[in-house]
Amino acid sequence: MTEQLSVNIGDAQDRTLPLRAGRIAPLQDLDRIRVLTDVEDEQGRIVPAGSVGTVVVSWAGGRAFEIDFTDPVEATASVERDVIEPVGRRVD
Repeated sequence: MTEQLSVNIGDAQDRTLPLRAGRIAPLQDLDRIRVLTDVEDEQGRIVPAGSVGTVVVSWAGGRAFEIDFTDPVEATASVERDVIEPVGRRVD
């Protein structure tokens, strides 16, 4: 039996993410994440902590990701796994 973890962000709907061996399943392209700290985008702009974005590329076996953000700043940033948390799974 697979355990489930429900998460939500602001006014967004609750999403259920499967847990595997007590951990959230690995992030996949198009999953939604939230950054836990300020991050710098490719052009030096700051994406503030709490911003939500979409995974577009995974590197180094899921230890780093390229994330597209649209609000509060339109940006693309390379982000390490330890400064993000999942907020929604892509829908196939």
